[in-house]
Amino acid sequence: MTATKEITNVSVIKALDERQSLKAQIEEMNAKIKELEASIEREIGQGTFHCNGYSISCLDKETTRFDTTKFKAEKPELYKEYCKTSTVHSFSVRELAEK
Repeated sequence: MTATKEITNVSVIKALDERQSLKAQIEEMNAKIKELEASIEREIGQGTFHCNGYSISCLDKETTRFDTTKFKAEKPELYKEYCKTSTVHSFSVRELAEK
């Protein structure tokens, strides 16, 4: 693992601050969108509708997903046989307890 380095570059610091501000705005907007969607859903109920140039669908749908956790526990050798390892690029930012 690479050692952690302290960055003092002003443009990086400003970009991180702007990023956090935008993320906070996005969270607020997503919460508002969820509120509006819940309100619309309460008003229209279940079904498919047209309104003011929009198609609105509010339906329960059944979905089937593969339970990899159960498969791995019950058939570990077969699970390993079908696992594929790949390299991905990761970028993450998390706020430290102390600034």
